[in-house]
Amino acid sequence: MNAHGKPYKFSLWEAFWRDYLRSPEIYLFLVAVIVLAAQLAWQGALAASVGWFLLGWLLFLPQEYLTHVYVLHFPPPRHAWLYRQMYRLHYGHHDLPMRSDLMYIPLWLVLPMLAANLGVFWLIAPDAIALQAMVAGLMTGYLFYEWSHLFCHLPYVPKTRLGQFIKRRHALHHFRNERVLFAVSAPAFFLDHLAGTACIDEATAGRADRYLGVAEDDPRLLQSRNHFAARSSGDLTHSKVWLRHIEARMVKS
Repeated sequence: MNAHGKPYKFSLWEAFWRDYLRSPEIYLFLVAVIVLAAQLAWQGALAASVGWFLLGWLLFLPQEYLTHVYVLHFPPPRHAWLYRQMYRLHYGHHDLPMRSDLMYIPLWLVLPMLAANLGVFWLIAPDAIALQAMVAGLMTGYLFYEWSHLFCHLPYVPKTRLGQFIKRRHALHHFRNERVLFAVSAPAFFLDHLAGTACIDEATAGRADRYLGVAEDDPRLLQSRNHFAARSSGDLTHSKVWLRHIEARMVKS
């Protein structure tokens, strides 16, 4: 039951407002996209900038895939401090996939990647309108990626076949084979096919390595898990959105 005495029902809007928008990475990029869109509208250039916007989003897609493959799944560093940074970056997300605070890509990686993209866009954009639209498209791609990722880890049963496919696909990456199905947002799925990492049959054959290359009692893993435990938005293993769902199910039963 909720505060109004009605049966509890999980809502994507709840996750959007209570989790997604409370991440500093998301908030920063969303505000930036709104500002860029307002500038383009004020200049009367919204229609003319659509193509550049889509190009910016398109250029984000290979970065989503390649970052996941070569950065987020980088072999575990031996140094404890470096391992701890990688744990925050992605290892912790595989270790505790119901912790959304360990899911979002931190600003210390997002901002340098944004700066590199700005340099490239500056070289290829013919004018300021094109530059603004490409940056807005890139940021929108990032925001959609993070929402798609959160969607895959919510206690929500999609009503559409596409939503069910997206969630099942990512679950296979986490729980069957972490070496395939790297694309998270639907527009990037084709990259798994191009790279040969889209084999769902292979993903269902084994059991994923939850610890990404270290033993479950490795001191680096245990120290990193303890280090980030206090930063959770819920408890050690679940974020608040999951805890609320679990509590509601316990009351219902």
